[in-house]
Amino acid sequence: MMRVIVKGNDAAVTNGLKERATQKVEKVTRLYPRLLTAEIEFSENGGARASIVKHRVEVTLTAKQHVLRASARGPDPMTAMDRVVAKLEQQVRRLKGKVTRKGRASGPGAPSIRTSS
Repeated sequence: MMRVIVKGNDAAVTNGLKERATQKVEKVTRLYPRLLTAEIEFSENGGARASIVKHRVEVTLTAKQHVLRASARGPDPMTAMDRVVAKLEQQVRRLKGKVTRKGRASGPGAPSIRTSS
């Protein structure tokens, strides 16, 4: 089970938002179950025009030897969360491909790259 830490930086994080964000990040764990912790940080930026509030979400996933980080902005926190999860899914798929390719090339009975002539 992955440990999830949810923070709010200049943003109010409700229990409902916390639960939905946790559920979305845990879906990424299905792709790569070796993830240990997830740190989700919500923040609000007024920007140049104070009437338009941008919500920003930053997520950091840590595994034993790898750290995956993504951030996204949106008009509301859940839109930003959806965008971050899409980015993280791509990163996790890429990482999983690298890890499985490395694992296949080693071990007894694996084809050798070098051939003796």
